[in-house]
Amino acid sequence: MKPREMPITHGTPSTIAHLEPSPADARELLAVVKGAMNSHKAPDAPEFLEAAPLLAADLPASIRKFLAGRGSPHDTSCAFILSLPSAIPTSLPATPSTWSAATELPPDATGGSAFALVLLSFLLGEPFAWLTQQDANLLHTVVPIKGHEKEQLGSGSLVPLSWHTEDAFHPYRADYIALVCLRNPDQVATTVASVQDLPIDAHLWQVLSRPYFEILPDFSHRPAFNTDSASDGEAFNYIDALLKKPQRTPILFGDEASPYLRIDKDFSRTAPDAPLDATEALAAISQAIEVAQQDVVLQPGDFLFLDNYLCVHGRRPFTARYDGTDRWLQRINISRDLRPARIAGACSRENVMT
Repeated sequence: MKPREMPITHGTPSTIAHLEPSPADARELLAVVKGAMNSHKAPDAPEFLEAAPLLAADLPASIRKFLAGRGSPHDTSCAFILSLPSAIPTSLPATPSTWSAATELPPDATGGSAFALVLLSFLLGEPFAWLTQQDANLLHTVVPIKGHEKEQLGSGSLVPLSWHTEDAFHPYRADYIALVCLRNPDQVATTVASVQDLPIDAHLWQVLSRPYFEILPDFSHRPAFNTDSASDGEAFNYIDALLKKPQRTPILFGDEASPYLRIDKDFSRTAPDAPLDATEALAAISQAIEVAQQDVVLQPGDFLFLDNYLCVHGRRPFTARYDGTDRWLQRINISRDLRPARIAGACSRENVMT
């Protein structure tokens, strides 16, 4: 089968890998997913999450090979796409009006997309949830929400969702973000920019690798954008404390020759006592990211995996109709190793992060 080309409009597409499995491998994957659905009541059920790592070993070798080894020094992909159009049913229900409304749908409403997303995530690490985001649901729903049009949230629409490292403010943020597209009739683009494509000279590295910067928690972790925020006030107290006194952090870290990135366009700033060249360096790398962005238009059945240490992502603006036909994605956070967060008391046995 001839691979379907991803509609990347500009930038450096070499940083995005793409696999469209053979028809036989696609059928094999869906058979594993169907078996999981028949044996487990929900994609976030504790018994399924315990069984998922073993079930993931039954996925086709081509898919396991595609995802294995990501994050290694030899991997140059900041993002990778697995295209499985057959994973999305033709009888997909209407796009939910809110992410909370999506939790009321039956587990099989979107075919096996959520089960597949969890299984594939276990090939990269361990899925986890945030106590302070979408009511601690493991699987997030990304849909436009009426009233959020101009918010810096995944539920916004009329304004661009600015580029960012996911949950850049948090020391135990995800290593990977995984998304699956269920519906995208308006061809709304996801934006991606890789740190590997940024012109980082010795001076920029020297400044940006120092803890001269602060990153505030984004709006999605605040009580106003959760429906059950009273259930864990302590976790929201931590967010409030970071808003009042954010931790100092570098923007670049790791190996100077192959750095990692931690930044959020709208929530990053220089610390009050930082040297002047820190402000200039932050502006310089922000401008470089603007130039390096590339557009990826996901189609139904596209599973997008973003390396949260190598790239930033965002979304282009669009006009939502709120008629059940709008863009609809499912999303999950993945950690390569949750042990440091557990040791620090930031993650529970249920893979829920505070």
